[in-house]
Amino acid sequence: MTREKLADMVRRSAVIVKELMMSEIRGKIIHAKIDSATRRGRSFFGINIQFADEQGCIVVRHLALHEMIERQTKENLKNVLEHELQEFGIAHNQLLTVAHDNGANMVASVKLLKRFIDSCEGQHGVSVGSTVQKEKAMINAYLADRNENADIDFDDDDAETGMFNDESEISTDEFDTDVEPEDRGVTCDVDDSDIIEMDLIESTRCAAHTVQLAVWDVLKHYKGRLAKINQVCIKMRHKEFQQLFHIHKYPVPPKVVETRWNIWHILLKYLLNLRESPFLSILEKTDDSLDLSRQWKFIEKFCSAFEPVFVLTLKLQKDHVSLSQFYADWLVCQAEIDGIKQENSLASKLLKCMQIRIKKLSSTKAFKASLYLDPRFNFVGSKRLSPADKKEAQEYLLALDSLLDAVTGINMQVAEDKENISSPSDFVEVYLAEFFDEDSSSSTYSQPSNDSLLIELIKLETREKVSIASQQSKDGVVVQPFDIVTYWNKRKYLSPRLHRLAMAILSAPSTQVTVERLFSQMKFILSDSRMKLNDVTLKNLMLLKMNSDLLPKVAEVLDSEFN
Repeated sequence: MTREKLADMVRRSAVIVKELMMSEIRGKIIHAKIDSATRRGRSFFGINIQFADEQGCIVVRHLALHEMIERQTKENLKNVLEHELQEFGIAHNQLLTVAHDNGANMVASVKLLKRFIDSCEGQHGVSVGSTVQKEKAMINAYLADRNENADIDFDDDDAETGMFNDESEISTDEFDTDVEPEDRGVTCDVDDSDIIEMDLIESTRCAAHTVQLAVWDVLKHYKGRLAKINQVCIKMRHKEFQQLFHIHKYPVPPKVVETRWNIWHILLKYLLNLRESPFLSILEKTDDSLDLSRQWKFIEKFCSAFEPVFVLTLKLQKDHVSLSQFYADWLVCQAEIDGIKQENSLASKLLKCMQIRIKKLSSTKAFKASLYLDPRFNFVGSKRLSPADKKEAQEYLLALDSLLDAVTGINMQVAEDKENISSPSDFVEVYLAEFFDEDSSSSTYSQPSNDSLLIELIKLETREKVSIASQQSKDGVVVQPFDIVTYWNKRKYLSPRLHRLAMAILSAPSTQVTVERLFSQMKFILSDSRMKLNDVTLKNLMLLKMNSDLLPKVAEVLDSEFN
């Protein structure tokens, strides 16, 4: 086994993995996650995808690690994303959402891709945007024929009763610039005001990154105080104190890295724990400058205010968190912060910042559709979605149903119609309609296209409420936390059409943390001793490493080829 043969095997293995992934994603709705990073002066653009498989499980796949030789402008990023999607045979109408951070170039590149795909609609199949107008007309006609149902009201004038219209006391001017606390080599001075928003692809901002920005909105007002506390911690890590830490078997303070999520909470929590230890008095006796007596009140308030956000960030570190699950966790965090805001000014400021930041995350159609399908937000008597939001979610889901027919090649409406026609009781319904001189337009056998799906969607508003807060126990029996994917998988055969819609929406990511993990793994491949790896080899190695569960199948193919 020579070096050349190993290189050939890596290349061949990457081709096999690519073929396996292409077979997996064929005929499925796909969601993308993108991010960029630099290492040793080299800039990279990472792309992950995810989708729901036949068993109702959410599958996350690494698509590509592309080295950016050119500048990371919105046009270049859009071209790379378009190229990599084509390499894996992902059609335009398969891509539903793209998750990214709040960097201006990332946002603008997705907008450019949306505009490009909309212009190519005739070549690549129907888009959600082209069908949504038809669904609006159908819903309006449906409601006009059934306006005797007083429980359903889609008057846009009532929108202020919904959750997306709350006005915060804080000005939005200081939140207009969405950039990371520390530049990672991506140019962010982009004017994307000329880019038109389209309906096909939903641009989703990373929830984990948005939480960090909400935290940063508060921390930037306390830079001086935090810097003083950090100086004490830096001094504790000096060599003159390292032996003292070692003797007493106590860990040294963690280093502050601005791009590391929750680092300030971790550091100040460390100091609170240190205060409870007798080791602190030893440090203070050794050097008076290590005294933090004037900072303890601030540290206590800080840890109390940011503890819920710390927990929220940990929840968002999973490979997949659906949009509705993320929002449920976000609301639990807000509720906990709201409970202490009266006696904690930091908590009050953090709560206002979170209320501002959530607006950009909750404005997409995919987000509203996800909440509409979730019994924690859409149940009988619920006002957690406004009438306007419910109507928009219905329009989007009906349009998505048409898109799924085109992508999968399976027309669920035709299948349902055949089942209804073959029903032995249909002739009875026809007879009764004629006998009582009923309006035939109200009969189930003569409903217009998609009308039955609309009825199913409206029935979701009559479900029993599910609590957002996780219950630890009930009558001594441990209750598993509510899982929205499991909820819909249990209804796969009861409502197959709704289940198909739910899987397409619930597989949409709320974060792009798996791309962050891609960059974390890259440092083990692109190490200091392997900095001359070319972009093609690095790309192939990362494709194999990040899709390692496919390697047994790759080994089988290679074994058959070599034998």
